[in-house]
Amino acid sequence: MISSSNATDPGPAIRSTADLATSIGEEIAEFEALQKLLQEEQEALKAPDVDRVYALAMAKNDRLARLGALGNARTRFLESKGLGANGAETQAYLNSAVRESWRRLLALASTARDTNALNGKLIALQLRYTSGALAVLQEAASNLMCYGADGTTRSLRTGRSLASA
Repeated sequence: MISSSNATDPGPAIRSTADLATSIGEEIAEFEALQKLLQEEQEALKAPDVDRVYALAMAKNDRLARLGALGNARTRFLESKGLGANGAETQAYLNSAVRESWRRLLALASTARDTNALNGKLIALQLRYTSGALAVLQEAASNLMCYGADGTTRSLRTGRSLASA
């Protein structure tokens, strides 16, 4: 197993096509774990369970850091072969060297991107809902009335906004 000591490392050293295949296998495993986290995040967003969303976001960041390190290592290896990170020659090399695992990696990355985009939409929806609820509460708080000792109604508003409290 090719691995680096932590997620902030530039990634494992890939010196051969066999190392590349092993590294792509690790990327696949990381993307599968990331996809599971994204699905859990989606469920927590639907619940909504803010504490769970926060914990999952932290775990997701760890996975993304590891994926970044593995991707950097792959890029360095490809550059050592005179290939860029993208491009037709790079795709041809990867298709010949690690065809099935490369295709699997691309499919997983695409699925993770789509799931993450959907989660972003769920977050935006929750934010709109929360903002709307706060606006209603602030409006209601500004219009509170009560009866005074003489039986007349008067506002409970003190003249201070929530921001200055």
